[in-house]
Amino acid sequence: MDYKSQYYNILSLIFLGCIFTSSASYAQDVPPVTGDKAPEVAEVGIYVTNIFDLNFPGGYFKAAFWLWSKSKNKDYAIEKEIEVIGARDIKIDNPVIMVTSDGRYYRSVKITTTINQNWDIRAYPFDVQHIKIAVESTTSDVSLLKFVPDNKSSGYDPSIALVGWVFTNMEVETYPHAYKTDWGMGSVPESAYSRFTTTITLKRSSSRIFGTAFLGFFVADVLTGTTLIVESFASTRRAIPFIGRLNMVVGALFGAVGNKYLTTYHFHPGDLKAAKIDKPNFGRGLPISAQRRSFLKPRWNHDRQERTNLLKTQCSGSCCLS
Repeated sequence: MDYKSQYYNILSLIFLGCIFTSSASYAQDVPPVTGDKAPEVAEVGIYVTNIFDLNFPGGYFKAAFWLWSKSKNKDYAIEKEIEVIGARDIKIDNPVIMVTSDGRYYRSVKITTTINQNWDIRAYPFDVQHIKIAVESTTSDVSLLKFVPDNKSSGYDPSIALVGWVFTNMEVETYPHAYKTDWGMGSVPESAYSRFTTTITLKRSSSRIFGTAFLGFFVADVLTGTTLIVESFASTRRAIPFIGRLNMVVGALFGAVGNKYLTTYHFHPGDLKAAKIDKPNFGRGLPISAQRRSFLKPRWNHDRQERTNLLKTQCSGSCCLS
């Protein structure tokens, strides 16, 4: 009986072993049931080496920067699978490729581009501009590729010489940008692509520009006020018979200062379409003389005879100048 018992025990063990072996092989053949596949992650960073040609009438600026990505996918080529949003022209140099210490594939490219910009100069010359460099994936949506910002290594070159401006801040962020279209594929009604955005804040050097730009207007306004004060008193009008000529000189001064302001700082009527300009605030100091004129007008009505004589004097002075 002992031999039979041992024999049956050995057969039982062999049978159980066969069952476990077949179960294990079946488990290997059947793939596990999981959710959607996680998107590939690419860490993206930027280093701005130059910003130049801030063109307000044209509504654009030019920039040069290095853009890099770090990904576990060795086939991901960032220089071929992105676009710079709002770029008029773009030049991409050959990439630098290497493997990082943590085993990720690193690709870096230098980009020089011209980007559209919506300037807001309603507060000129105390305006602050926020220029944006946005890079977006073109071949893979957010279900396949996700950008992550490299905040630690991103930045800008402090030696950038942008006359009249001061760099105050730079921020990088990533987010999915949605498009309400299926791109003609007839699938989902909308899609989203990962976008990497760099925002650089520039503050205008307002104190020097304000003095040089509006000093002529201040001087002309003082002369205009002096002329109106002189005209408000009969004694001064009799003492200065050539007040009409002085008015013409002040008018010519306003015209010369305004012409220099427009030509020097490149503001012309087209700028009102290319940038946001608050028209009532443009040349805010000019209505001062009109306010003084309305204030002093009652004084002029008290002596019509003297005003008539003054008008004759001005007319004769104008004839002499002509």
